[in-house]
Amino acid sequence: MKKVVITLFAAILAFNLSAQESTFEKGDKALNLGLGFGSFLGASGYKTTIPPISASFEVGIIDGILDKATVGVGGYLGFAGSKG
Repeated sequence: MKKVVITLFAAILAFNLSAQESTFEKGDKALNLGLGFGSFLGASGYKTTIPPISASFEVGIIDGILDKATVGVGGYLGFAGSKG
């Protein structure tokens, strides 16, 4: 039964990925802001003082890679604080 569920899930995922159109094109800009909830540092005795925060920005620069892909460049910044 487990193999049937995994196979069905993989088939649905493959269908969904192939049915999507490109929504990120040359000249498009994407901004992402994130806020985390804790970290894995707790297992080593550290306590989070500032939750993980992040920001990223990307610009599409080249269209038509492999007929559907777009190449983008950008940057990512992240920060978290902890106390031992």
